[in-house]
Amino acid sequence: MVPTNKTLLLDTTVSIDRLKSRNRRRHIDLIASDYVACLVTGISLLEFKAVYLEALLLIHARLSRPNANFEDERFLLVEKLHPQSKLRAHLLFELQSKFARPNASGIVDQVRLAEKVKFYLQQAIPAAYRAFRTRQGVDFVNQARIGCPRAEEEPRFKQRRFAENLPTCRANINRWCVVEEYICQHADRLITGLRDHLQNSPPESPAEGEQLTNALGILERVRSHPERRLSHQDCRKLGDCLIALEGIGLANDVLTTNKKDWEPFGRLLGYNFVHLTYPDENRS
Repeated sequence: MVPTNKTLLLDTTVSIDRLKSRNRRRHIDLIASDYVACLVTGISLLEFKAVYLEALLLIHARLSRPNANFEDERFLLVEKLHPQSKLRAHLLFELQSKFARPNASGIVDQVRLAEKVKFYLQQAIPAAYRAFRTRQGVDFVNQARIGCPRAEEEPRFKQRRFAENLPTCRANINRWCVVEEYICQHADRLITGLRDHLQNSPPESPAEGEQLTNALGILERVRSHPERRLSHQDCRKLGDCLIALEGIGLANDVLTTNKKDWEPFGRLLGYNFVHLTYPDENRS
């Protein structure tokens, strides 16, 4: 049993799993029930927008085309070689299950289905953003730490389409975060620790160590040139590192499915690592 005075930090994937899967949510909540509180951060919200909401926004955009056919668009979205094709497939399956109604001949009007889903997403996308912020039982720390404006912008539907989800960060126009300054406070121990980790525990393949290598390069760049501002793409590449930084002193343990990246970040920043698996999904 975990002491009840401990707080649990959730990584972005865990937070998304709580929203998209009822069974996973029950499993995560069972683990979280042993903690006094759960925590997600502003960069988690940025990643949520860049992954989960971006997939929904793309689906909405495709279904907003004149006379869009749901089945045709589903095929194109799922068949493309894209890192999020599995997430897209999951979302499209859920949407089809929710709204597909065959006629007396057992045929689904695919154009009508596309219309139904499109109108549903116009309400569901902003609601998903708000749900991530309010249904987790968590406190957001981004205002007190990094203060990412891209994370704070709720998706806005205007006329026929949504406004840009992640606009380019422009200093003194739409960018007021302090990510570089915050990184510099912790850069020395992170850079030293990541260098040692990559040297002593080299990844088996370039892809396996990609996030750690990218993080190290960006951290070194920020430390050497703090005046050079990061983009939201840079912040996403730092991803788990920034989430861990935002939770320092606020969370004791971190819950994640991503052991290879989170274990070194957690160890360097003082977290106890809790590896999340879904036993029911591994059963044959």
